[in-house]
Amino acid sequence: MPVPLKDAGGAALPHPARQTPPDSMHTGQGLPDDPDNADCSSDAADCRIPDSPLDDADCRILDLIQTDFPLASRPYAVIGERCGLEEEEAFRRVRALRQSGLIRRLGAVFDSGRLGYVGALCAAKVPPDMLESFTEEVNAQAGVTHNYLRRHAYNVWFTCTAPSREALEELLDGLSRRTGVAIARFPAERMYKIKVDFRMGKDNDV
Repeated sequence: MPVPLKDAGGAALPHPARQTPPDSMHTGQGLPDDPDNADCSSDAADCRIPDSPLDDADCRILDLIQTDFPLASRPYAVIGERCGLEEEEAFRRVRALRQSGLIRRLGAVFDSGRLGYVGALCAAKVPPDMLESFTEEVNAQAGVTHNYLRRHAYNVWFTCTAPSREALEELLDGLSRRTGVAIARFPAERMYKIKVDFRMGKDNDV
């Protein structure tokens, strides 16, 4: 199984990913926790799901925020209203679920193609003694969303987007110049949408 060096939530194992702006830089009501400031270390044992069962309110919140997180200035007031809770209680519950590791990430996913961006899957043969420095350099790029370590001659695979094909090539050429590592590029030609919801309510079959 590939080891994630960086994922869409900005988390990186074992190397730190770039930091996201603090809540004070966002408008409206902030999320309970910045993904990079979650109370979890890189040790998976510290992020395990708690043994205590979820109650009905937790399940209703999880069903709601997976597919219909409110786009509002006070989203937790909306979540609370729809789940029969006060705003502060909804906020507290989502924070607790984030800190427990049950919620891995809260964030927006944009259709980069409709925004005019282009993307590519990239692969590199990185010597073991350069893995840390190479992945840190890759993860520092704003256009890199995923970065995985694989047991293969091409041992580092990452995805990258940029405002244009020229900008993408310039970014990848710059990475190669700075690291001395050649990067194979596989431009995206077709969009595949993969989406999974985990239904938590008691009235669900699974």
